[in-house]
Amino acid sequence: MACLFLLRLRQYPRMKISAIINGSSNRANRTKSELLNLGNIQVLVTKKAEDTNTFAKQVLEENADLVLVAGGDGTVNQVINTWLALHSKNLPMLALIPIGSANDFARTIGFKNVKTILKNASEGLTIPTDILSLNANGIQRYCLNLTNVGIGANIAKTVAKRRRSWPSKLNYFSATVTWLTLYKAPKVELMVDDYKLSLTTFLTAIGNAKFSGDGLCLCPQASINDGKMAVTIIGKVGLKDFIRYLPKLRLGQEIKDPRILYKKAAKFRIRVLEGKLAIETDGEFAATLTNNQVALISVLPASLQIVKPI
Repeated sequence: MACLFLLRLRQYPRMKISAIINGSSNRANRTKSELLNLGNIQVLVTKKAEDTNTFAKQVLEENADLVLVAGGDGTVNQVINTWLALHSKNLPMLALIPIGSANDFARTIGFKNVKTILKNASEGLTIPTDILSLNANGIQRYCLNLTNVGIGANIAKTVAKRRRSWPSKLNYFSATVTWLTLYKAPKVELMVDDYKLSLTTFLTAIGNAKFSGDGLCLCPQASINDGKMAVTIIGKVGLKDFIRYLPKLRLGQEIKDPRILYKKAAKFRIRVLEGKLAIETDGEFAATLTNNQVALISVLPASLQIVKPI
């Protein structure tokens, strides 16, 4: 069977394939060996964080047809942001090999194995996927999975600092509990398309996909290719609420609570009225807004072709 698969892969000599592997993952070496054994794949392993940007630019300049990204949401985020910062319109097909600490985008689209990905890529089986564009007080970022505005960004920043020394689920859970006891929610003005409201909000999740925080389904209404973003607005909640609703968040269910609002939109705007507001994209800290500063999020429809993973 393996020989037949390799023969099939070699039947597509025009397909230039590269892989970018997050070298800090404990599955990096195993993934590297697996890809090298398949042959006909350029394998690039990062040694430091900035290597991801360097390799993302390299594979674009080499006109790769398919780029396998082996890592978590943060690795994919770096690749996407590098590509779009170069204003490239002819992006390679992208495939995810989820070996990161959370892999929340992969929870939405699924994953079987590398051989299935390569088979589907060779047959042109891709999913047109939207990208979210964030401009936060002049800072431009792009998001494939989910953007958290508020306490979620503070949690992401804490998680990132402890990522190499804490188990993933414990890291996210501990950071969430800590910030729920410390966080001072700002007052903000929101525009979700034409829907406007002012409130004190602990978290607003803007999702292209469903999950964040290592499996918390903050945006069960999300779809990765409908040209709209899911917007989940969470008002004044606390630690008891989080513990109470954790099973539903894990199961991907909408929560019936008047403090939680689920919407879909093409455009989103948030302005800080009082306090400070942190923002992250795909678990990567992006910016902090203060009084009267604004963040805008829009959808770039079908901007990326992701190889069907199953």
